[in-house]
Amino acid sequence: MAESRQRKEKQREQVRQLLAESRSDSLLLEVGDLNSVPGLIETLNSLTQGIDENVLVELKGKFDLQRYQEHICQYISDEPVKLRDIPAIIENYRLDLIWRFVAVIFLEHQHLVDIRQQGQIIWVSKHADRQGQDIFGETDEINGLEGFAC
Repeated sequence: MAESRQRKEKQREQVRQLLAESRSDSLLLEVGDLNSVPGLIETLNSLTQGIDENVLVELKGKFDLQRYQEHICQYISDEPVKLRDIPAIIENYRLDLIWRFVAVIFLEHQHLVDIRQQGQIIWVSKHADRQGQDIFGETDEINGLEGFAC
């Protein structure tokens, strides 16, 4: 039995060594030069030009990030919940789902929720506090969310 364990350990060590030897060298990339591709800057700029101001005025005031954050935080816990299972707060379900998605993206960036995608399903849960992971310090003070937590 001891001999069998030793053989298995020797095999594991050989596999570890083989995997270590098969690693690629570090990849060093230079900073991209937008001017290296003719017309790229103009094309990127055109993506934000020509937006009808009437559309922007119509959308302004309809999305209340703080309201969506508070609403989402009421329905999540440590156990993941499907984003679609969080109730809508406006009549237009499709638009509400878009606003919920936008809100969870902001909440994840603030380290207040964790999101995970599994196929077409987006799972949302309270952020698992991982000590030492937050390199920026107190995230509740970032972007005007002082004291906000789920």
